Amino acid sequence: MGWKMFPVWHIVNGACACRMGVNCTSPGKHPRTRTGVKEATNNVDVLRAWWESFPGCNWGLACGPGSGLFVIDIDEAKGGFGSFAEFQNDHMPGGLIPPTTSVVSGGAGRHLYFRHPSVRIGNRVGWLPGVDVRGHGGYVILPPSNHISGGRYHWQTWVDDLAEAPSVLIESLLAVPDTGSGPGGPGRIGRTLGDLPDDDVVMGQGLEAGNRNDTMHRLASRWFRELGVHAVYAVKGRAFQVWSRTTQFPPFSWEEAEAAVDSARRFVERENEKDQAIIAAFARRRLG
Repeated sequence: MGWKMFPVWHIVNGACACRMGVNCTSPGKHPRTRTGVKEATNNVDVLRAWWESFPGCNWGLACGPGSGLFVIDIDEAKGGFGSFAEFQNDHMPGGLIPPTTSVVSGGAGRHLYFRHPSVRIGNRVGWLPGVDVRGHGGYVILPPSNHISGGRYHWQTWVDDLAEAPSVLIESLLAVPDTGSGPGGPGRIGRTLGDLPDDDVVMGQGLEAGNRNDTMHRLASRWFRELGVHAVYAVKGRAFQVWSRTTQFPPFSWEEAEAAVDSARRFVERENEKDQAIIAAFARRRLG
């Protein structure tokens, strides 16, 4: 099959088995190895050694040309089934995708596996509402891995040869720039957050050398936007997990990382104040 895999932390007693435990922000989904998906392999000897070193671990599947596939990741809780069905009805003949391998995720979503095309497919969070794409540099969790919900990933359908994705689906993916995070939204902060990696990726691999301070600032801005500016403990917990996975060559101290987080909080506070002022001014004009 040639799929490239790597070990991932698993769930024990309702919490991630990593040292963060119940405070882990990516439970059962982040890599056990230093560089995560970059170490993914189909070498049987390496996989066996990992299996023996990390008993009970979950397993990640590297997406992209190395494994010859990409994955449509449908999140039930975020309305992904409805938005993907609407896309099929609007753009695909008969409203159906070709039969292909699929997985029921631990959270009752779906992973649809497609053969990798001749063009580069990157990662896209929010390609459709509740639907992400895992391509080059991304990964998905394989069955029978366990999930924080208490469920397990399991195969729903299996085909020996993955289906080719319909051309209209590929064209739609190519029309959207690669992102490692959500589209951000129309505000000023949203426009500063493009091209950031997924939380799952940075939690497992840390930050790449070059612009690490800036990347940490933008990640923290995203988290404060998501959780609120008062969620300092939660955001610093995420930042520490990323920092602890970051290679210290050249050195990148926790003090530098924490300063970037503090700066991001002040930045988001200022932008929120500006947004509120704009809304208030608009309301006065409408009501005056």
